[in-house]
Amino acid sequence: SYTELNAASKQRFDRGLSKQTFYLLPKIRETEALLRGALCRGQEWLETHPELCFTALNHGMPMQHNKKTDAGFRERIDVLERSSQYPFLPLVMQIQERTLRSQLLRDDLVDALVCGVTARLPADQRMSVPVDEVEIDEVGLRMAIACPAFPALC
Repeated sequence: SYTELNAASKQRFDRGLSKQTFYLLPKIRETEALLRGALCRGQEWLETHPELCFTALNHGMPMQHNKKTDAGFRERIDVLERSSQYPFLPLVMQIQERTLRSQLLRDDLVDALVCGVTARLPADQRMSVPVDEVEIDEVGLRMAIACPAFPALC
């Protein structure tokens, strides 16, 4: 149960477990199983956090607007286009025209795009958070968040 897992997390790591994380655990387990499988063997996989990536691409400045608003959408598209010189707005519009809204929300699409931009960066243009130490989980997967390298985040 959430209560038991939260208590165990507090005891072991001195920090609780958010309900959002608790409800994501089945998807996390599914993803980890995929990463350990034969299809992924030998591949480099990165964990990212979209808002951290946007902050890094925006020269260390967090986004000002909620990602679900029109202003937040525009702000994130501007950051993507500025940082990569690629016209993302037409791509997003085309994908939205071909996809049911119930299957893909606009903010989820933009989050996926910034994760893709981050993954395509050369290794020397990415960093991992936390900077000083990288934890390894019980099956040997790195527990670090990759984002575009930006000195203010180091």
